[in-house]
Amino acid sequence: MKKVAGTSSWRLENEEDVERYVSELRKALLAQLDEDTIVNVEM
Repeated sequence: MKKVAGTSSWRLENEEDVERYVSELRKALLAQLDEDTIVNVEM
């Protein structure tokens, strides 16, 4: 997950922070699907 997201931690202080993070994570996951077809998420 750290590799896809580009970081291992996030600072969320409000709803806008959550929306921004989720949007960035969505883009990164979709880009991985285009390249690899399967993405395994482990936390």
